[in-house]
Amino acid sequence: MHGPRRAVYRVLVPLLLANSLPRLAYAANSGAVVLYASIDRRPLSFTRLLKVLANKSDGEQDLSWERIKCLKDPSRHEALAKICTFIIQPETESCPVSIDSICDLVNSIPAVEGGFEATCSRDVSLLRSGEIVQGNSTDGSTTDPAFLYPSTAELAADQKRLFDELDVGRAWRLVKNLRLPRREVTVAVLSTGAATEYGDLAGEIISRYNAVSRDTENVSDINGHGTAMLSIVDGIGNNRRYHESNKAKVKLFPVKVDTGVTESARLSDLLRGIDRIMQVGGVDVAIIPYVTESNKHTDMLFKQATRRLVDSGALVLVTTADWNMRLDSYLVTPCHLAMNKLGMLCVASTTLEDPTKLYSSSKHSHYIPLAAPSSSVAAGAVRGEYYSSMRFRGGGAAVALVGGAAALMSSIGSTKPDPYDVVRVLIHEAPRGVQDGDRQLMDVNVTNIGRAVEAWLQLSLELQERQERAGKRVKKEAHVKQNKGMPRDVFDLDAIVLVKLCQLVCRHCVYYGTVDLVEIISKL
Repeated sequence: MHGPRRAVYRVLVPLLLANSLPRLAYAANSGAVVLYASIDRRPLSFTRLLKVLANKSDGEQDLSWERIKCLKDPSRHEALAKICTFIIQPETESCPVSIDSICDLVNSIPAVEGGFEATCSRDVSLLRSGEIVQGNSTDGSTTDPAFLYPSTAELAADQKRLFDELDVGRAWRLVKNLRLPRREVTVAVLSTGAATEYGDLAGEIISRYNAVSRDTENVSDINGHGTAMLSIVDGIGNNRRYHESNKAKVKLFPVKVDTGVTESARLSDLLRGIDRIMQVGGVDVAIIPYVTESNKHTDMLFKQATRRLVDSGALVLVTTADWNMRLDSYLVTPCHLAMNKLGMLCVASTTLEDPTKLYSSSKHSHYIPLAAPSSSVAAGAVRGEYYSSMRFRGGGAAVALVGGAAALMSSIGSTKPDPYDVVRVLIHEAPRGVQDGDRQLMDVNVTNIGRAVEAWLQLSLELQERQERAGKRVKKEAHVKQNKGMPRDVFDLDAIVLVKLCQLVCRHCVYYGTVDLVEIISKL
């Protein structure tokens, strides 16, 4: 009996694998390639890029201008000009150019200092960090912010513990009694979209974009991940327990890069979302809760995109792999890129029961400077027609908590802060170390929002006083410069009057300065 069965398996299994592998490959890759190219770090047109490639090509690659110029067709490529990136679609009958050969050629060209620089990658998938725990939400209409007033007793108890660990009540009280002005800030969250008309998100959405369908209106969220993250950012940043005396200053910008059907997003959609954020401009904090294994070309694409985002004035927050993610590489992208980039920060997750215990993947968290207790965070969720609470945990929850804190800090004062200063204060005011089992991770510390906001307030007051003193000094120097040589009791208007009088009364006088004018008129 077993002999014939084994024989059948020997035939059927290879056939099944042969039929399934192409589908698996397609699921792991959209078929497109993503290409970064610049000259002296400046964007170049797609036509010019093709001409550079045709010039670099040899006979074996057969990428002559006549052969590849068909790629100029708008249906074959998309330009993300703000981040010097192009998305090239697979070959067609009318344009049979292999995109693999394009990638191979691009990656074979050495970078030239101050010259042509390029890299190319397949359109890989990135895993979504942060998990919605099903079965912990309750249906029921509510007008209260889900983050502040969870709809179950268990979530409410966890949320109180979270607030105590973050010291967030102290931060809100400090902001309530603020002596400084506040400014509106915008937080962009790249995720599964948002339930924009429900609960505490209604009225706070300042912009929106669907990078999957390239739609500026429909960012509906069938998964809930994006809605949860936005409700946490809003809950921390807009401190609604003191909303009567503090108008909401944190505005939200949901960027849908993920349909929510699977657990991942495409590299091309994430980069398209970053490009859109750059187009809109004015974003203070950008949150990217996706990870993939480190790869030379994927790293380069993210490095260039996030560098431009930071240069535009945005603080870029990313996260590491969750505990249940299986990634072979010790380095995950874009998290590890934050190690050497000012204005970019990667955030890990710890347990709420013991915030010094690591909750994120220990394999991918030892090089991260900051963590937040996020094994159980109450966040907003849509259940049918109702807005309710559900349990959210992992890297997505951690980076949303820090994003809300960064937004709250950035709203203090009248000028936009340097993202590096926000990162520096967040890390400096998080002194408690994190343990991975029995091993102490010396460089990973737990966020304390209360301490961070207090330190930021002090820094902001010092900066304001410094600016006021500098303004007075500049004004005084300008006054002295303008009235150079004038007696101390003679002012700007007096000098103008003196000049006019001299011109009228003494047309033939020769004088060389305002002191001469004073002497001439005093003798009249």
